[in-house]
Amino acid sequence: MEPEQGKKIPIRLIIILLILIIVLLVTLIFVNLSVVSVSVIRSEPAKDTFAIQPVLNVNPIVRSLRNEPNAHLPFDVGVASGEKLSYPHDNFYFNVLPSWTQIATSTIVLPYKITNPLFAITNKDSGCFIAYTEFPKQLNNGDIYNQTRYSYQFYNTGDTISVNRGVDSRYFSPNDLKLTQDRTPYLPYEIAYSYYPYKNVFSTAFVLFMPGDGIVPERCDEDFVSMLSSLTRHYDSATVTSSSQGDLFIKTEYNNGKIISRLLFKDIDTKIAKGVKEFENGSSFTVYDNKLFYINSNGLIFSLDPISKQEEKVFDLPSSNQLMTDNKINDFYIYKNRLFYLYGPPCLDYLAKCNLQLYEYDMTAKKSSFLAGDLVDRSILAYDKKENRLHLMYGDGDGGCGWWHNHVYDFSIGKVVELDKGSSCDDDPDSPVHELLINKIRNLQNTQMKNLEWLHISGNNLLLPQSEIPPSNESLSSFRYITSSP
Repeated sequence: MEPEQGKKIPIRLIIILLILIIVLLVTLIFVNLSVVSVSVIRSEPAKDTFAIQPVLNVNPIVRSLRNEPNAHLPFDVGVASGEKLSYPHDNFYFNVLPSWTQIATSTIVLPYKITNPLFAITNKDSGCFIAYTEFPKQLNNGDIYNQTRYSYQFYNTGDTISVNRGVDSRYFSPNDLKLTQDRTPYLPYEIAYSYYPYKNVFSTAFVLFMPGDGIVPERCDEDFVSMLSSLTRHYDSATVTSSSQGDLFIKTEYNNGKIISRLLFKDIDTKIAKGVKEFENGSSFTVYDNKLFYINSNGLIFSLDPISKQEEKVFDLPSSNQLMTDNKINDFYIYKNRLFYLYGPPCLDYLAKCNLQLYEYDMTAKKSSFLAGDLVDRSILAYDKKENRLHLMYGDGDGGCGWWHNHVYDFSIGKVVELDKGSSCDDDPDSPVHELLINKIRNLQNTQMKNLEWLHISGNNLLLPQSEIPPSNESLSSFRYITSSP
């Protein structure tokens, strides 16, 4: 018996299977081509548009220059790498390191809540930024930026520079942070900032940052401190004429152990402060009869006409065997062409004891007269025309406490008379005698002088301020403006 052979597959079935496979392959190829085509079409931007997504860590320079191809630098501040950058509005310049260059402020995205950049530079290698910008003190109160490091200070030419670091409080709470004095690596969203110049309410500051959540490199931090240390105050020379109008004020700074006071003029139109005169260790600035009187570094009284810039010594010291070459005028006071002054060893420092001589200089007759010696007083406060007395005082204080010694020189008897002596602290009530005396002196001063932080120049006259807005938000030295006419 022959073995049974396998059954054959019908040809019709094979043909059907082949047709199905071909159809399936064609379908897959068509779908794949459609997907590729759609993908290409969607990835191609329309003409004259830019397909830049607002990703936090995308370099904002690239983003902005693509959208603003004509972005340019402000006309008043321009600097190339490795040069000085000068900002006349706030009267300073600093050295820009070779790896940094200035960019248009319109090309940067500032950190959270920081606005109104005045100028900016960037590191060409790392992409970090330094912006000189408005930086209200409310930003560093913990609600917006949490402190990440204790402030550290250093000194340059006449300024104390304080550098602070803070991190965006939306990403790091105080519980996440541990304050340190060490220079630690930066966190994401962390910035460094330094107020300059110091202002009371709304401040400007240099701010170091990386875009978005970028981390500031250590080298950028080192460059930041290096450039801040080169900050230098600079004032162009002022030209004040009889037609000028503006404000006159004094800024004082400490530089290498010296006290430097600058008399500055801010024109009402340009709003830029320029220098009239620089004083080294000048003191007792007093305005009288349209001139500025002051004690110079040699302890002599000079007068300055701010408009003509003519300066002259008011008088020579009287010749006497009692006068020593190291003696100086410690204080002076002017009342109707009578200039009273205290002369002797310098005694204006804290706790210094005085042994001075009192003189009167007649500004009309140009002659000095000796009045009294061995005075312990260091200040002349006011002249009492009714009683014909000159009020003098020694005063000092520390830690909320003060002590004083009040005298008068009585012209009717030609002697110094003690009026009051005492001490008190913040919570102590003034004695009736002292309170009465202080009120009396204040009333005399109010009729003879005003303590001002700036004056107004109009024509050839030095006038009282015409506005309540000071010409600078920095601390200013005060004038004694004598209101009694010659």
